Amino acid sequence: MKCIDFGRRFGLKVCMGLVLAVFAVGQPVLANDDVENSKDHPLFSRMKNFYIDNYEHNFDLVEFTITAGDDEKEMAVEGQTTRISYWIKDDASPPSAYQIVKNHVSAGQQIGAKVVEKGREKAVMHLIKDGRETWIVVQVHNGGESYLLTVVQSGDMKQEVKAGELLEALDKDGHVAVYINFASNSAVLDESASPVIREIVGMLKENPDLRVKVEGHTDSTGDAEANRRLSRDRAEAVVGALTGAGIAKERLMAAGHGASRPVADNATEAGRAKNRRVELVKI
Repeated sequence: MKCIDFGRRFGLKVCMGLVLAVFAVGQPVLANDDVENSKDHPLFSRMKNFYIDNYEHNFDLVEFTITAGDDEKEMAVEGQTTRISYWIKDDASPPSAYQIVKNHVSAGQQIGAKVVEKGREKAVMHLIKDGRETWIVVQVHNGGESYLLTVVQSGDMKQEVKAGELLEALDKDGHVAVYINFASNSAVLDESASPVIREIVGMLKENPDLRVKVEGHTDSTGDAEANRRLSRDRAEAVVGALTGAGIAKERLMAAGHGASRPVADNATEAGRAKNRRVELVKI
Protein backbone atom coordinates (compact mmCIF):
# COMPACT_ATOMS: atom_id res chain seq x y z
CA MET A 1 0.00 0.00 0.00
CA LYS A 2 1.33 3.40 -0.96
CA CYS A 3 0.87 6.48 1.22
CA ILE A 4 0.87 10.14 0.27
CA ASP A 5 2.09 12.41 3.06
CA PHE A 6 0.61 15.87 2.58
CA GLY A 7 2.87 17.12 5.39
CA ARG A 8 2.49 20.54 6.93
CA ARG A 9 0.25 21.86 4.19
CA PHE A 10 -2.59 19.41 4.74
CA GLY A 11 -1.88 17.68 8.04
CA LEU A 12 -3.08 14.42 6.51
CA LYS A 13 -1.61 11.31 4.95
CA VAL A 14 -3.81 9.21 2.69
CA CYS A 15 -3.12 5.53 2.05
CA MET A 16 -4.73 3.68 -0.83
CA GLY A 17 -4.55 0.22 -2.31
CA LEU A 18 -4.59 -0.58 -5.98
CA VAL A 19 -5.79 2.80 -7.17
CA LEU A 20 -3.84 5.92 -6.24
CA ALA A 21 -5.94 9.08 -6.19
CA VAL A 22 -4.28 12.31 -5.16
CA PHE A 23 -6.70 14.72 -3.55
CA ALA A 24 -5.07 18.11 -3.23
CA VAL A 25 -6.29 21.55 -2.32
CA GLY A 26 -4.91 23.37 -5.35
CA GLN A 27 -5.55 26.83 -6.71
CA PRO A 28 -8.89 26.57 -8.55
CA VAL A 29 -8.85 26.99 -12.28
CA LEU A 30 -12.61 27.51 -12.71
CA ALA A 31 -14.28 30.15 -10.62
CA ASN A 32 -16.97 30.04 -8.02
CA ASP A 33 -19.10 27.03 -9.04
CA ASP A 34 -19.26 23.80 -7.07
CA VAL A 35 -17.43 20.97 -8.79
CA GLU A 36 -19.76 18.52 -10.53
CA ASN A 37 -21.42 15.83 -8.37
CA SER A 38 -20.31 17.46 -5.12
CA LYS A 39 -22.29 18.36 -2.01
CA ASP A 40 -21.79 19.49 1.55
CA HIS A 41 -21.40 16.86 4.24
CA PRO A 42 -24.69 16.39 6.15
CA LEU A 43 -22.96 17.11 9.47
CA PHE A 44 -21.63 20.55 8.47
CA SER A 45 -22.82 23.60 6.56
CA ARG A 46 -20.19 25.38 4.52
CA MET A 47 -18.76 28.76 5.49
CA LYS A 48 -20.47 31.73 3.83
CA ASN A 49 -19.15 32.70 0.36
CA PHE A 50 -17.25 29.43 -0.18
CA TYR A 51 -17.68 26.95 -3.01
CA ILE A 52 -16.55 23.32 -3.46
CA ASP A 53 -13.37 23.00 -5.49
CA ASN A 54 -12.72 19.25 -4.99
CA TYR A 55 -14.88 16.43 -3.66
CA GLU A 56 -14.29 12.73 -2.89
CA HIS A 57 -16.43 10.10 -1.21
CA ASN A 58 -15.20 6.52 -0.96
CA PHE A 59 -13.98 3.80 1.41
CA ASP A 60 -10.44 4.66 2.43
CA LEU A 61 -7.78 4.58 5.13
CA VAL A 62 -6.92 8.03 6.45
CA GLU A 63 -3.88 8.70 8.61
CA PHE A 64 -3.52 11.93 10.56
CA THR A 65 -1.69 13.35 13.56
CA ILE A 66 -3.29 14.61 16.76
CA THR A 67 -1.22 17.20 18.61
CA ALA A 68 -1.83 17.91 22.30
CA GLY A 69 0.81 20.16 23.83
CA ASP A 70 4.18 18.55 23.16
CA ASP A 71 2.64 15.16 22.46
CA GLU A 72 1.74 13.82 19.02
CA LYS A 73 -0.34 10.75 18.30
CA GLU A 74 -0.52 9.05 14.93
CA MET A 75 -4.01 7.90 13.97
CA ALA A 76 -5.16 5.52 11.23
CA VAL A 77 -8.91 5.34 10.62
CA GLU A 78 -10.64 3.18 8.02
CA GLY A 79 -14.15 3.80 6.78
CA GLN A 80 -16.42 5.76 4.48
CA THR A 81 -14.41 8.91 3.84
CA THR A 82 -15.60 12.28 2.55
CA ARG A 83 -13.09 14.99 1.60
CA ILE A 84 -14.39 18.39 0.61
CA SER A 85 -12.11 21.24 -0.46
CA TYR A 86 -13.65 24.70 -0.15
CA TRP A 87 -12.39 27.98 -1.71
CA ILE A 88 -13.53 31.55 -1.09
CA LYS A 89 -15.39 33.16 -4.00
CA ASP A 90 -13.46 35.70 -6.06
CA ASP A 91 -15.52 38.69 -4.97
CA ALA A 92 -15.59 37.84 -1.23
CA SER A 93 -13.23 38.53 1.64
CA PRO A 94 -12.07 35.43 3.50
CA PRO A 95 -12.69 34.97 7.21
CA SER A 96 -9.76 34.31 9.52
CA ALA A 97 -8.43 30.78 9.72
CA TYR A 98 -9.43 30.58 13.37
CA GLN A 99 -12.99 31.65 12.54
CA ILE A 100 -13.32 28.66 10.20
CA VAL A 101 -11.95 26.33 12.87
CA LYS A 102 -14.19 27.75 15.60
CA ASN A 103 -17.28 27.53 13.38
CA HIS A 104 -16.72 23.82 12.73
CA VAL A 105 -15.87 23.08 16.36
CA SER A 106 -19.11 24.74 17.50
CA ALA A 107 -21.11 22.76 14.93
CA GLY A 108 -19.38 19.55 15.99
CA GLN A 109 -20.07 20.12 19.67
CA GLN A 110 -23.75 20.70 18.93
CA ILE A 111 -24.03 17.16 17.58
CA GLY A 112 -22.05 15.67 20.48
CA ALA A 113 -18.52 15.54 19.04
CA LYS A 114 -15.56 15.68 21.41
CA VAL A 115 -12.83 18.17 20.48
CA VAL A 116 -9.53 16.29 20.44
CA GLU A 117 -7.37 19.08 18.96
CA LYS A 118 -8.10 22.75 18.34
CA GLY A 119 -5.63 25.27 16.94
CA ARG A 120 -5.64 28.37 14.78
CA GLU A 121 -5.66 26.40 11.53
CA LYS A 122 -6.67 22.86 12.45
CA ALA A 123 -9.26 20.99 14.50
CA VAL A 124 -9.79 17.27 15.10
CA MET A 125 -13.06 15.97 16.55
CA HIS A 126 -14.35 12.53 17.53
CA LEU A 127 -18.01 11.53 17.46
CA ILE A 128 -19.72 8.30 18.53
CA LYS A 129 -23.35 8.17 17.47
CA ASP A 130 -25.75 5.33 16.67
CA GLY A 131 -22.98 2.79 17.21
CA ARG A 132 -20.69 4.40 14.62
CA GLU A 133 -17.41 6.15 15.22
CA THR A 134 -16.70 9.30 13.22
CA TRP A 135 -13.50 11.34 13.00
CA ILE A 136 -13.58 14.90 11.69
CA VAL A 137 -10.51 16.88 10.58
CA VAL A 138 -10.69 20.53 9.51
CA GLN A 139 -7.52 22.04 8.02
CA VAL A 140 -7.38 25.70 6.91
CA HIS A 141 -4.98 26.99 4.25
CA ASN A 142 -3.87 30.26 2.70
CA GLY A 143 -4.88 32.35 5.68
CA GLY A 144 -8.55 31.39 5.40
CA GLU A 145 -8.99 31.41 1.62
CA SER A 146 -9.49 27.65 1.56
CA TYR A 147 -10.08 24.74 3.91
CA LEU A 148 -10.27 20.96 3.70
CA LEU A 149 -12.97 19.06 5.58
CA THR A 150 -12.35 15.33 6.05
CA VAL A 151 -14.99 13.12 7.67
CA VAL A 152 -14.30 9.41 8.23
CA GLN A 153 -17.16 7.20 9.39
CA SER A 154 -15.49 4.01 10.46
CA GLY A 155 -17.07 0.66 9.80
CA ASP A 156 -16.67 -2.58 7.96
CA MET A 157 -15.94 -2.42 4.27
CA LYS A 158 -18.43 -4.07 1.95
CA GLN A 159 -16.46 -6.89 0.43
CA GLU A 160 -16.85 -7.91 -3.18
CA VAL A 161 -16.01 -11.60 -3.61
CA LYS A 162 -16.57 -14.21 -6.30
CA ALA A 163 -17.16 -17.92 -5.86
CA GLY A 164 -14.09 -18.77 -7.93
CA GLU A 165 -11.86 -16.54 -5.81
CA LEU A 166 -13.13 -18.12 -2.60
CA LEU A 167 -12.46 -21.62 -3.92
CA GLU A 168 -8.99 -20.64 -5.10
CA ALA A 169 -8.10 -19.28 -1.65
CA LEU A 170 -9.47 -22.39 0.07
CA ASP A 171 -7.49 -24.69 -2.23
CA LYS A 172 -4.31 -22.65 -1.75
CA ASP A 173 -4.41 -21.73 1.95
CA GLY A 174 -7.12 -23.92 3.43
CA HIS A 175 -9.02 -20.88 4.72
CA VAL A 176 -10.29 -17.50 3.55
CA ALA A 177 -11.56 -14.44 5.44
CA VAL A 178 -14.84 -12.86 4.38
CA TYR A 179 -16.10 -9.61 5.85
CA ILE A 180 -19.78 -10.20 6.43
CA ASN A 181 -21.56 -7.31 8.14
CA PHE A 182 -23.89 -7.81 11.10
CA ALA A 183 -26.03 -5.45 13.14
CA SER A 184 -23.98 -3.86 15.93
CA ASN A 185 -23.31 -6.32 18.81
CA SER A 186 -25.70 -8.77 17.19
CA ALA A 187 -25.72 -11.96 15.15
CA VAL A 188 -28.37 -10.55 12.80
CA LEU A 189 -27.00 -10.42 9.27
CA ASP A 190 -26.97 -6.99 7.66
CA GLU A 191 -28.62 -6.60 4.25
CA SER A 192 -25.18 -5.91 2.77
CA ALA A 193 -24.18 -9.50 3.60
CA SER A 194 -26.45 -10.95 0.91
CA PRO A 195 -23.97 -10.73 -2.03
CA VAL A 196 -21.22 -12.47 -0.02
CA ILE A 197 -23.59 -15.20 1.16
CA ARG A 198 -24.76 -15.68 -2.42
CA GLU A 199 -21.19 -16.23 -3.65
CA ILE A 200 -20.46 -18.74 -0.86
CA VAL A 201 -23.63 -20.64 -1.79
CA GLY A 202 -22.58 -20.62 -5.44
CA MET A 203 -19.14 -21.99 -4.57
CA LEU A 204 -20.62 -24.80 -2.46
CA LYS A 205 -23.20 -25.76 -5.08
CA GLU A 206 -20.54 -25.87 -7.79
CA ASN A 207 -18.34 -28.08 -5.58
CA PRO A 208 -20.70 -30.65 -3.96
CA ASP A 209 -17.85 -32.52 -2.19
CA LEU A 210 -16.55 -29.39 -0.45
CA ARG A 211 -17.15 -29.09 3.32
CA VAL A 212 -16.32 -25.96 5.30
CA LYS A 213 -16.19 -24.78 8.88
CA VAL A 214 -17.54 -21.27 9.40
CA GLU A 215 -15.51 -19.49 12.08
CA GLY A 216 -16.55 -16.22 13.72
CA HIS A 217 -13.99 -13.70 15.01
CA THR A 218 -14.32 -10.39 16.84
CA ASP A 219 -12.01 -7.57 17.89
CA SER A 220 -10.84 -7.27 21.51
CA THR A 221 -13.39 -4.64 22.55
CA GLY A 222 -15.59 -5.77 25.44
CA ASP A 223 -15.79 -8.93 27.53
CA ALA A 224 -13.84 -11.92 26.21
CA GLU A 225 -16.55 -14.49 26.95
CA ALA A 226 -19.26 -12.27 25.44
CA ASN A 227 -17.12 -11.89 22.31
CA ARG A 228 -16.69 -15.65 22.08
CA ARG A 229 -20.47 -16.18 22.30
CA LEU A 230 -21.11 -13.42 19.76
CA SER A 231 -18.60 -14.89 17.31
CA ARG A 232 -20.20 -18.33 17.70
CA ASP A 233 -23.70 -16.91 17.17
CA ARG A 234 -22.52 -15.08 14.05
CA ALA A 235 -20.92 -18.22 12.63
CA GLU A 236 -24.18 -20.10 13.24
CA ALA A 237 -26.13 -17.28 11.57
CA VAL A 238 -24.00 -17.69 8.45
CA VAL A 239 -24.50 -21.46 8.53
CA GLY A 240 -28.23 -20.84 8.85
CA ALA A 241 -28.19 -18.56 5.81
CA LEU A 242 -26.31 -21.19 3.79
CA THR A 243 -28.63 -24.05 4.76
CA GLY A 244 -31.59 -21.79 4.05
CA ALA A 245 -30.23 -21.40 0.52
CA GLY A 246 -30.13 -25.17 -0.01
CA ILE A 247 -26.70 -26.24 1.30
CA ALA A 248 -26.84 -29.50 3.29
CA LYS A 249 -26.14 -28.93 6.98
CA GLU A 250 -23.83 -32.00 7.04
CA ARG A 251 -21.35 -30.03 4.88
CA LEU A 252 -21.06 -27.20 7.41
CA MET A 253 -19.70 -26.59 10.89
CA ALA A 254 -19.76 -23.46 13.07
CA ALA A 255 -17.19 -22.23 15.59
CA GLY A 256 -16.58 -18.99 17.47
CA HIS A 257 -13.14 -17.82 18.57
CA GLY A 258 -13.91 -14.33 19.85
CA ALA A 259 -10.80 -12.14 19.86
CA SER A 260 -8.33 -14.99 20.40
CA ARG A 261 -7.05 -15.10 16.80
CA PRO A 262 -6.43 -11.52 15.63
CA VAL A 263 -4.96 -10.82 12.19
CA ALA A 264 -4.28 -7.12 12.87
CA ASP A 265 -3.53 -4.70 15.71
CA ASN A 266 -6.53 -4.22 18.00
CA ALA A 267 -5.07 -0.88 19.15
CA THR A 268 -6.34 0.85 16.00
CA GLU A 269 -9.83 1.06 14.48
CA ALA A 270 -8.46 -0.13 11.15
CA GLY A 271 -6.99 -3.20 12.85
CA ARG A 272 -10.18 -3.91 14.77
CA ALA A 273 -12.18 -3.72 11.54
CA LYS A 274 -9.97 -6.43 10.02
CA ASN A 275 -10.32 -8.63 13.11
CA ARG A 276 -14.13 -8.54 12.93
CA ARG A 277 -14.45 -11.23 10.30
CA VAL A 278 -15.81 -14.61 9.33
CA GLU A 279 -13.43 -17.27 8.03
CA LEU A 280 -14.25 -20.26 5.88
CA VAL A 281 -11.99 -23.22 6.68
CA LYS A 282 -11.77 -26.24 4.42
CA ILE A 283 -12.50 -29.55 6.22
